Amino acid sequence: MDMNLNSLTEERSKSIFSATFTATISEQTSLLLRQTLVRTEATAHQELGTSLVGRASEFTTHIFNSKYKKILAVLK
Repeated sequence: MDMNLNSLTEERSKSIFSATFTATISEQTSLLLRQTLVRTEATAHQELGTSLVGRASEFTTHIFNSKYKKILAVLK
């Protein structure tokens, strides 16, 4: 009878360990996925910001060059 009880206790311990291990892995995976998502969003925002700043700079340069050319034309 003790053998069955020991066997059941051992199986129960393995089951608890397995469930705990699986829950820990699931939690860690979830955390990694959330961190990846945050990094991806930050990168996308950074790239979008850089792109917008670059375009604004190009636009400003274009406007400056257009005005500069007009001023040079008047001065000639």
